[in-house]
Amino acid sequence: MSLVHEKGRLRPQPPRLKNVSRAERSGERSRNQDAAGRFVAGNDAPKGRAVKRIIRRYLGEGAASSEQVAALTSDTLALFKAFRRALGCDAPQVQDTVARRARWGVLSAWYALRAAELGLGTEEGMAAIDMALKLDARAERLDVTALDLAARLRSAEPAKNPILEAIEAAGELNEEQEP
Repeated sequence: MSLVHEKGRLRPQPPRLKNVSRAERSGERSRNQDAAGRFVAGNDAPKGRAVKRIIRRYLGEGAASSEQVAALTSDTLALFKAFRRALGCDAPQVQDTVARRARWGVLSAWYALRAAELGLGTEEGMAAIDMALKLDARAERLDVTALDLAARLRSAEPAKNPILEAIEAAGELNEEQEP
């Protein structure tokens, strides 16, 4: 409990969150920040921001404020990261296909849950389950496409850099000449 001067008197007041450093709040500081709280060089704080922005943009106006859309965005991003890790290829073509696959997969699951809420025997429930099946089929097609693209782009030989090859060859010669 700290004492704060307020209206000419000294009053006890619990510490405010903005006055407590991050290290005091969590026990350890973020690896993206130094002891003073400033961002350090090479931090990865903005990672994923572009993907989130793209997902929100394609979900439409007001997507950032809706709790439901925020949950869908979070699930889509988690699936996207898992798929990308599993494929092991960071080519833009693969990432775009995997992002669409994650989006349609999450929306398919959402429509399936919505159908259960509406009642599977009702007309609205049947429409929701039909949409879930269509989106699921789309996600499966994108799965196959992403796997194919990743295999093709991973197997392609990287472009050779003649300058780098010359430097490496010169380094190998120097190592051989020295006793």
